[in-house]
Amino acid sequence: ISHFKAQLWAKEHNTHVFRWRTTLGKQENKPPSTHMGPILEENAFFWQFWVPGAPAFLTHNINGELGLVNGAPVTTHSLTFTDPTEHKRIQTILEGDDPLPFGSEITVQQPFSVNMIINQSLDDKPISSHRRKQLDTLSQILSTQHELVLPIKADAFSASKDDKWYNYETHNIFTPKARAKMTEPFPCDLAFAITAHKAQGRAIKR
Repeated sequence: ISHFKAQLWAKEHNTHVFRWRTTLGKQENKPPSTHMGPILEENAFFWQFWVPGAPAFLTHNINGELGLVNGAPVTTHSLTFTDPTEHKRIQTILEGDDPLPFGSEITVQQPFSVNMIINQSLDDKPISSHRRKQLDTLSQILSTQHELVLPIKADAFSASKDDKWYNYETHNIFTPKARAKMTEPFPCDLAFAITAHKAQGRAIKR
């Protein structure tokens, strides 16, 4: 659901969907590498998706004292790459002579960091004195008095507890089913879909 909505949201807001591979763990009945192309395109769990300016939420606790906790709402801002050629390649795709239409997906290398805007208010609630202290501390850490943009690296949390098994079709009559253990490199997800468990304690508009 979140993948499909990301494409619609990107098209409506004149931007694009970026994606990079999730971290692959154990596999069972893995098809030959030559057969994986269509399978990767059919199954969203092989990718982590990103849309600039979209609503998102943290999926792990980063710093509880600062309110950077599992389920906290944030807004996507930008991606940072260490390889300048990757940044230039993306610019060419977006701004070249034949730019991709809005809503298109762009496959990129795993970024060095995903940069998130820290929401001033949690779910449009009034900013409490405790929340104001959190924001002031974040402002000091990030050395800004304006928009609070927090860079999150892939090693900002321990991924070992977040491995999940996913099943998929192999299109092979002898071993039609396979499964793989996947982990999203960054502790955040687009908020177009959210489980009831993840939404506990949140005040979410219909």
